[in-house]
Amino acid sequence: MGSERSPENYSRTKDFRERIQDNSKDEQKKGGLIRYGSITSVGSVDRGDPTKKRRVERSRKMAEAKERSSSPAIPSDMQSLLKRCDNLEKEVRSLKLNLAFMNRKDSEQTKQIEELQKQNQELADEKERLLEEIERILAETGKM
Repeated sequence: MGSERSPENYSRTKDFRERIQDNSKDEQKKGGLIRYGSITSVGSVDRGDPTKKRRVERSRKMAEAKERSSSPAIPSDMQSLLKRCDNLEKEVRSLKLNLAFMNRKDSEQTKQIEELQKQNQELADEKERLLEEIERILAETGKM
């Protein structure tokens, strides 16, 4: 019974097969209709004008590049989004640590600068005191 082919089953199978073939032909035709540029420019390209071919190819590539750049690159699946988020979080943590380190270094250097300024002021005061002492000694020796 299963191996028998009734004319009705045969015609249904044949119809189904033809429908599949027609659909695949339609898809091929649709795929072949995608063109860049005008019909006249495509026709002149076919005639073999190399300058025109280069121009058309360049404008097609520029249009594709513009299309790519106008839409932001979005990862296609959630896994890559999560991975990207993890990488960004790691980068943020790293930058925060670097900032904290730099702030610590900055405060240490600020303290050192303040200490050096204080020492400089003390040395300037001592220099002034010593100059006064030298002048006093010279004045005393000049009187003798």
